[in-house]
Amino acid sequence: MVDRGGKAWPGLLLALFACGGSAGTPLISDGNGGSGGTVTVSAGAGGSAYLGTGGAGSFPGTGGSCGGDHFFAGTGGIRSPAGEACREYSDCESGLGCDPESGTCVLPCEGYPRGTCPSCPPTKTCMLQDLRGPFVCYTPCQLGSVGTCPAGLVCGARTPSVCVRPGPAHVGMPCQATPSSSGCAEDGLSCDGICRVNCDPADPNTKCPDGEQCRPGTRTCVPGDAAGLGERCGTEGAPCAGDGHTFQGSCAEGVCLQRCASDSPCPTGQVCGADGTITTCHTPCDLFAPDPACATFQQCVPDFYRSGPESGLCGGASGESAGFGEPCVGQYGLCASDGKAWRGTCVASAQGDSTCEPECWLDGDCGANGQCVYFACQPKSCNELAQDPGCVSPAQCYEGACSTVAGADVAIGQECPSNDHHDDYERCGSDGKAWRGRCTYTNPTTRLCLKLCEFDGMSCPADAFCSDYVCMPL
Repeated sequence: MVDRGGKAWPGLLLALFACGGSAGTPLISDGNGGSGGTVTVSAGAGGSAYLGTGGAGSFPGTGGSCGGDHFFAGTGGIRSPAGEACREYSDCESGLGCDPESGTCVLPCEGYPRGTCPSCPPTKTCMLQDLRGPFVCYTPCQLGSVGTCPAGLVCGARTPSVCVRPGPAHVGMPCQATPSSSGCAEDGLSCDGICRVNCDPADPNTKCPDGEQCRPGTRTCVPGDAAGLGERCGTEGAPCAGDGHTFQGSCAEGVCLQRCASDSPCPTGQVCGADGTITTCHTPCDLFAPDPACATFQQCVPDFYRSGPESGLCGGASGESAGFGEPCVGQYGLCASDGKAWRGTCVASAQGDSTCEPECWLDGDCGANGQCVYFACQPKSCNELAQDPGCVSPAQCYEGACSTVAGADVAIGQECPSNDHHDDYERCGSDGKAWRGRCTYTNPTTRLCLKLCEFDGMSCPADAFCSDYVCMPL
């Protein structure tokens, strides 16, 4: 608002909060004592905005800085945004948070050491309301322990768990949790789309409803798959291997495997590996052994984080039915199973088609013109401009890889055969070691074999220049 003889003009003023420096020079300021409350708008490096002096606003001050890259709205004497009732921070003026306990709009707390926003009491913690929202003060709590929140609040399943207002849903009912509400009506419940009973997997006295057990991680009572460890299971990601109180495993690619984490290691002889978004225990296996000795329902699959004789992990991963040399889909997918291990990997060629190639460990496993990449034999890389690209006959360097793919049988400078598809990238000009040219249209009807080059042009003759990696005639 702008002062006009001590009278304030109502209106919404937005100011950017940028912590880390003192307030800059005010651009617009009320006169002291303006009837609607005064606002100082500050710019400059590190500047910020806050209610100014002498007015009747809810947060009178001296123009000090507050916030952390938030927008804050002055209200021009109509009303103060802080103190208004809210359900979520989106109900508040831009930059304000919604206090989860009082249900009112509040200034953000100091979520990191910048600026001079209000700090939280010792019993509370400053947290983001969501990834795009402001920081506000929350009271920490422990899921599964009823009564750890102030009266009228419940423990919400955030990270970490904090006290929030209850929601409308009861046990077994659909729910929606928000930054300020648990979504469930009673303490001791958590919302994962359905209100579920909280539990403690380490406490055998925790009781779950009939047909449910305690799921580690979420600390909620859920129904699970009936499979035991090492047995076939039906629902990917579902808990399994229940002991009557909690679940020991998760269904990973059709097999119930023991869950693992930094605080719950695997049994001796097993390693913790990732299956999508969960981690489970796997037995190491020799990917190249005739019999990797995996348990029933499991096969040996590559482990990209391990090398050596035990370069695989037993698991239930699925792959494609293609055998060696047969077409397959995608890049680095599993193929060529013999029922004991996935012996091949789907590899895409420079031309875009994919074939099932044998697994490998070292470059030597892939022959003179191959290299081992992610356990899959792929064509060895080469440089078409090098005097000796390093390919072994009958392979030649073709589009940066040793290959037996044939180009056009014409010399540099000669006209290439007609091509109905207008392929401007067909190789040509072979010298037995590499295809040194590329068939290129020099006009709408003429397609010549032009010498390959680098952009510095040093490899082109005096009557040509390097353009798009070929020597174009001047």
